Amino acid sequence: MITPEIAKNIVEKIKGIKPCFAEKGERKGQHVKYGYRYEYSNRHICIATRSTESGITVYLNQTSVSGAKFPEEMFPLSTVTDRYPIGYKGKTGDKGLSSSAARLPSINPDFNASMRISVSTPDVFQRILDWYFSINGVSAKGEYDTNELDVKEGAPQPAFEATSFETDQKGPEVSDNKDADSEDSGSQGYEQDPEMRSAVELYAESIATKHYVSLGFRVQKFGKPFDLLCEKGGETIHVEVKGSRTKLDTVILTINEVSDAENADWQSDLFVVDQIVVERLGDELVASGGVARVIQKWIPSQEMLAPSQFRYRLPDESQWKFLK
Repeated sequence: MITPEIAKNIVEKIKGIKPCFAEKGERKGQHVKYGYRYEYSNRHICIATRSTESGITVYLNQTSVSGAKFPEEMFPLSTVTDRYPIGYKGKTGDKGLSSSAARLPSINPDFNASMRISVSTPDVFQRILDWYFSINGVSAKGEYDTNELDVKEGAPQPAFEATSFETDQKGPEVSDNKDADSEDSGSQGYEQDPEMRSAVELYAESIATKHYVSLGFRVQKFGKPFDLLCEKGGETIHVEVKGSRTKLDTVILTINEVSDAENADWQSDLFVVDQIVVERLGDELVASGGVARVIQKWIPSQEMLAPSQFRYRLPDESQWKFLK
């Protein structure tokens, strides 16, 4: 049987994971009373501090870092007890889940579909973390999942049109992002080197942040399904940021990113920084240069979208020929 403390210890062994402590009150700088909360690669997790008869209660986004939906059939010793679709308010308008979880951006039903899971054993919890955070490209089966993490060369990618402006701002700034750099000419693909990917992502988002701050917006890193939340007075903009070392004519968009941009309740912008130069200085990678461009009031048109891959559910055993 797993306990909240065991789960907490398992999570804290993940390199690079960050605790989300209370920001005010008696518990400032500590976990909140009802949840151990963490962030990793723009995904959040909240572990309820009270045990249940079957183990622990965990709040997660309904999709992993790599965009995969939760594969319930792979975790027989866990149960999805509740799902909270985007816009869910609960019976009393309180979002329907613990406030300690609902305050985390990627779990907040105002912007993301989330879920509550009951987990029984440490092993299952560890495998759920592997799936959720896509740690080292490990799937729930403990195998490298190329379908989830890689974009094949030559596959058609969603396209975009953009107005452009140049930037000579240099130097990376602290931030987080989720998008991949490109190795293919003109197409945003998956940058295999995590250090290089991080340098490109952080730099692209820092350029976007500076742009909106210069326009008087308060900018907050969000994560998924968009990168930056920009607010000024009564104006709200959801900004999707894409970065690349090459010149882009296509970018990768997830289903959630497209759905968010299509929502008429807010303005969405697509901000692209390509042709970024990354150099190694000592032990660090430093990004500079690049060409920044933005589409304001961006709504992805269907004719500009192209599928990049498909998920195929295998048929039942009657349709297979089994080999000895």
